[in-house]
Amino acid sequence: MGAILIDNQSLVKARWKQTPDAAKITFMPLSEDDVAKLAPRWDDATFRNTKISEWKQAARAHFTS
Repeated sequence: MGAILIDNQSLVKARWKQTPDAAKITFMPLSEDDVAKLAPRWDDATFRNTKISEWKQAARAHFTS
């Protein structure tokens, strides 16, 4: 959640100002099934940081589109 909302707080705020609709700022980059698939590798710092970076970029793209 931090990678999506906190790290992109200024973009979320700007998007909300532009369109105050929760459905338009809601963003979840993966499903529960995806989380279960990632869990076995989550202790690998390189893998974890790569995934978090991907989620940040995807959230940025979502909030600026």
